[in-house]
Amino acid sequence: MSVHWVPLTADNLSLCARLWSDRQAYTAREFAQAMAVTASLLQQRRAFGALIFENATVRSFGVSAFVDEEPIDRLLEDGHPQIGKRLLLATDSTPESRVILERRQIAEGNANRGLNLMVLNANLDDNASDIASVFGLTISCFHDVHRGYRLARIISEVHGDSSIGIVVRSGAYEIRRHHSDVGGVAGLSSVVGTLTREQATAWSNPLLTMFVYEPPLIAFTEPEQQLLRTALSGAPDAVVAEQLRIPVTAVKARWSRILQRALDAVPAAFPPYASHNGTRRGAQQRHVILEYVRNHPSELTPYPSSRRGRV
Repeated sequence: MSVHWVPLTADNLSLCARLWSDRQAYTAREFAQAMAVTASLLQQRRAFGALIFENATVRSFGVSAFVDEEPIDRLLEDGHPQIGKRLLLATDSTPESRVILERRQIAEGNANRGLNLMVLNANLDDNASDIASVFGLTISCFHDVHRGYRLARIISEVHGDSSIGIVVRSGAYEIRRHHSDVGGVAGLSSVVGTLTREQATAWSNPLLTMFVYEPPLIAFTEPEQQLLRTALSGAPDAVVAEQLRIPVTAVKARWSRILQRALDAVPAAFPPYASHNGTRRGAQQRHVILEYVRNHPSELTPYPSSRRGRV
């Protein structure tokens, strides 16, 4: 039995449609709109997520986004369920509009008080053969997908008896409220929970590691971050170029800028490997830089360039 995960993207988003936890409470038009908005957010890197497969079948998924603190506080206090749906279907005339942060706002949150992370939707398939492995990988992915961001609070609304039971038993969240007959659907329940950095620390919470943060030291540009994220899979330049839809020569030029930027910013972290003729060996330097960003994931997240390296 093989259990593995892949990042959620606009291209594979449709694979999680059958597991969308409160889909019963959407009209067909609402669900199509929610999928389109989610795809757009994923493309803009304003939403993040993962698909967990058991063999070739999706058994779990999650999608999340960073949200503005004050508007989300109002949504938490207004007593209505389906916060994720309300955010995805927001228009300029609704109070939920512009709650999901833009990339520049995410950068400011990383540099200041931290970010509020909202789980827009998530679910676990009860039909999984190895449900313990699927659930374990789901939690691991939730951590990995959000590594490198300065989190202040996590907000989650889960639907369905199984997911509610898991969340309540885990003790990971402060349960804010419980809803029944969500969206007018008899038997569809949800719970809303929150977890702050302070609570995670005080409770020795299993999600505590998600709140550990170190500001970046290297001012990688977004295109450079994009290349590094793609290269972390171990793909050669030709494959990276194909995935980024740029020429191989552009990939090599971008690598050259990455290497120089890293050596200038944190020279002690990158030994000057030398070949027989005294020149640095690019392949080894790339390997060291990729290992560095694996261990310092904030280097691949938005951050105001003028404030990099400041604590």
